[in-house]
Amino acid sequence: ATILYTTRSTALTYYGAEIGMTTHTPTRREDVRDPIGITGWPKEKGRDGERTPMQWTADPPAAGFSTNPHTWLPIGADYPTVNVATETADPNSLLNWNRTLIALRRANPALHDGGFVLLDPANPSVLSYVRTAPAGSKPILISLNFTAQPQTVHLDLTAAGIAAHGLKLLLASDDLPAFACKDCAQPPSTVDLPLPPYASLIAEVQ
Repeated sequence: ATILYTTRSTALTYYGAEIGMTTHTPTRREDVRDPIGITGWPKEKGRDGERTPMQWTADPPAAGFSTNPHTWLPIGADYPTVNVATETADPNSLLNWNRTLIALRRANPALHDGGFVLLDPANPSVLSYVRTAPAGSKPILISLNFTAQPQTVHLDLTAAGIAAHGLKLLLASDDLPAFACKDCAQPPSTVDLPLPPYASLIAEVQ
């Protein structure tokens, strides 16, 4: 989601992704509705697993999607916890993470109309890039740790033509250690980022 809403790509997603709905592949041929799955079973089980009803609430029988307990495709078994109502009430939920990302993309010109410069491309563990800003706005730095170990990245913004004197944290998936000093011994074009395992960070370059 962080990559989707902070790169220059068109932000296109499928329903259910914003709450973390998962695929529930049929286990019996007689349960398959998709013609592709019916004719291709068992090698091809069809698309039913990705088309289960939207999980709106934790209420049985059908997670707020229907009052009928026998919907055309079955409700995912995880609906008591993975649903819109439950995640709306949790400030740290995947749904609210997606909502915040969308709000950031709308509010920051660099995210919806800026350039893209990849940083530290040789790093196999962390994906980092900066969205360069249109005139009158500030660049946005994004860094994502794809490993189960903490990482510290040393990023040089020279390639993007940016002098960084500090970072203003906009969004992070974890509690982060304090940023290294940008006005001390480091050149003004470098930033140090400590990233917990699998962390995502979005910061405005000051």
